[in-house]
Amino acid sequence: MKQDSIQLNHGMKAEIVEIKYEFLLNYKVNQFSPEQRQQYFAYINLQLKQQQTMSSITLLNTDQQLRSEEEIEKSDIIIEDAVKIHWNIWCGSWQFIKTSIIIKNNKNQELIYIKDHKTLRQEKIFYLRNNFEFMKNVEQINHLTWIGLFSNLNQKIGIWNAYWKLQKIIIGGYYDQCSKKQGKWVEIFENYCDFAKVTYKGQYKNGLKCNIWETLYQNKIMQYQFNEVVQEYMVNKVKKMVYGQICMIIFMMNVKLPFKEIIKMELNKDHGQQNIRNTMNKNLIRQEVDYIMKKG
Repeated sequence: MKQDSIQLNHGMKAEIVEIKYEFLLNYKVNQFSPEQRQQYFAYINLQLKQQQTMSSITLLNTDQQLRSEEEIEKSDIIIEDAVKIHWNIWCGSWQFIKTSIIIKNNKNQELIYIKDHKTLRQEKIFYLRNNFEFMKNVEQINHLTWIGLFSNLNQKIGIWNAYWKLQKIIIGGYYDQCSKKQGKWVEIFENYCDFAKVTYKGQYKNGLKCNIWETLYQNKIMQYQFNEVVQEYMVNKVKKMVYGQICMIIFMMNVKLPFKEIIKMELNKDHGQQNIRNTMNKNLIRQEVDYIMKKG
């Protein structure tokens, strides 16, 4: 297999397997011809199955846990508080429910996600500051992929972009040569899925959030929050507020006002079909608020 290398500052190198460096530096898929696009996505799928040097790790989400290298290598990990979406026929809406998954280490520096004796995902292990991030959201295990560069120390560097069901989504940002987030970032909601497309958009400085952060639902701004990063403990406090009480306020405000306008507008356009879809989204967000509050 042919590999290309690029020289970075401080002597670090990042190796790219078959996929061209220009694309990983934010080359737009829509610049490809239809045939090239089809070949590219087939190629990505093949790479995921063969587990080459691409990472499929979700970044800094609260639905993930950090495990040490020793703990991962010791035994299989049973996750009893994983989440999946479930259609409730009595309520007529999607809901988040708890489920369990097993994560195995096959001793080849790969993790295998298993549910109901079925392999959901297989990915290479990349250790981040002596800890490893693993996924607990079944939808993201099945459909979320990250593409970017690694240094020779297995640290994320350069531009990283997210893909959902092999389609590029507006999520990602830039890592500096010390693997710290810098500049503009769009981050994914911890239980992001087709029916809860919530993201966070803002700025990083030396790996810490700063200035104004926006919460978006389906790319529409829901709420602003100003993060004044003074010390590390302030960042932890902001994270707790984002995923806890403030998150509840954001969703409650938008369920009362903007969603009614959206439902009315879509009802006139699609004769009620979109009304059902947006009602499901609204109910799902309520379920997510309940889940967050019960979680802590």
